[in-house]
Amino acid sequence: MLIFTKHPSSVGENYSQHFLKALGYSFYSLYTSFIFFSSCFLTFSL
Repeated sequence: MLIFTKHPSSVGENYSQHFLKALGYSFYSLYTSFIFFSSCFLTFSL
């Protein structure tokens, strides 16, 4: 269990806070990749 709590505590967060922040970053990355992917098709239709 130490491996799951060592890194979050080194950045001043507990496991839940770190998990939610990382989940937010991953959803943001998924959103931006969808925007970039869709923009390559939308430029041809203009």
